[in-house]
Amino acid sequence: VCGDAEHLPLQPASVDMLFSYSVLQHLDRGKVIGFFTEAARVLKPGGICLVQLPNTMGLYNVLRQAKRGFRDARPGTFEMRYWSETQIREAIGSAGLQNVRIKADGYFSQNPQLSDLDLFSFMGKLVVLVSCAGREVSRVFPILRRVADSFWVESQAP
Repeated sequence: VCGDAEHLPLQPASVDMLFSYSVLQHLDRGKVIGFFTEAARVLKPGGICLVQLPNTMGLYNVLRQAKRGFRDARPGTFEMRYWSETQIREAIGSAGLQNVRIKADGYFSQNPQLSDLDLFSFMGKLVVLVSCAGREVSRVFPILRRVADSFWVESQAP
């Protein structure tokens, strides 16, 4: 099935889970809000929406934003859109989803995966390992989540 983030070609209350990783950050904010509205429409009661979004306050993300003068991404481009926890909660809440839980996904990267280690140079491997360690430490010290570069965002249909 092929569709648009704002117009999912699915019946209402027909899906147990929606998953998006490293995609929504490249869409205009309005489209992402539209996606969350569609998620609320197509998820079964209690269904889960699990997405990854980049954190505005991530350590590496602040440097990336500084490089472009802290301006928003240009409309219609593939540029990264950064989200604060407040913006995420507001977008999801306005769509009608609930029980928002935000966890650290990664540090110094948007999508660090241990399964990709064999693809990286020594420095790349080091970034992935440090990122994954940061994710684990943030479970013990949740305050560190605030400077994660990448968030896992889970919400639920009412």
